[in-house]
Amino acid sequence: MTRRASLLDVPWLLEQLREFDKFYGTSARVLPEDDEKARAALSSLITEHVVFIAADTCGRMGAIGGYFLPHPDNEELWVLAERFWWVAPEFRGTLAGARLMQAFLSFARENRPCWVQMSFQHIGILSLEFHVDKLSRPLL
Repeated sequence: MTRRASLLDVPWLLEQLREFDKFYGTSARVLPEDDEKARAALSSLITEHVVFIAADTCGRMGAIGGYFLPHPDNEELWVLAERFWWVAPEFRGTLAGARLMQAFLSFARENRPCWVQMSFQHIGILSLEFHVDKLSRPLL
């Protein structure tokens, strides 16, 4: 199942997004290094934008989050820009990542005319063709 994240998810998300940074090894971190600033950034993302959690009876499995903002050039259009998309290593090979993507895209379809920006590295069981097909469908 997927659900909207709450502020109760912040400690788990902080831990998981630190793992995200280690896994991808990029110099641009998902969150500030300072834990207090990172918690504030996550809280803002949850309350002002959108974060989904994938969970089952084992607990939280992964998360996707992004910014939901007005388009700078078209007042009728919004942009949903993915900030992170992560499935904990022990849950890879499940459908958690696909469910998160579906929740993210459904949010865009249900809320406003919207462009969705996402990026991903294929590490799961679904084919690249599945992802491209889902992302190429119009969301307006």
